[in-house]
Order: sequence, then C-alpha cells, then structure tokens
Amino acid sequence: MTIVAPEDDSWAAAGPGDGTVRVHGPRDVWAELEDVHARWEQAGRPTAYRVELADAGGPQHVISGAGPKALAWTLPPIDLVPHGTP
Repeated sequence: MTIVAPEDDSWAAAGPGDGTVRVHGPRDVWAELEDVHARWEQAGRPTAYRVELADAGGPQHVISGAGPKALAWTLPPIDLVPHGTP
C-alpha cells in the first residue's frame, strides 16, 4: 500500500509480510494515517458518515456520530480543490 501527498513530495509505502513501512519527505503521511486510525477507534469504529453540503459552493462537512469522540472534517470548497490537466 502506498499513500502519497504529492503537493508535499511525501509518501509512505507499507510492504507485505514483515509490516515494514518506508516514509519519504517532510510530511509523515504514515503518522497521519495512524492518527486517523486511532481517532476512528476512539470514536467506536463508525461505519456511517453524514456529509453536509453548503449552499453556493461553501465548505463541506463530513461527520460521524455525535459527542466529543465524533469524527469530523471540513473539506475545502470544490472550486479550491486542484484538478489535473488532461
């Protein structure tokens, strides 16, 4: 499995078998993934998420559950998301 953050020239690659993970770049994307996994565990391993879409292209919110252990993210407005060129 490889996780890439191209804008930061960073990646993490987990190989099969011995559980070795190689990381590269200034951003530790593997540590970030482990943090999200720990938060997911603490939130009770939610299986459903709610997405709130703002009017007029505002930010979108992704939420699982309620209370202090709920997982929540704010996504940038779609017009701010970089798009690849064909």
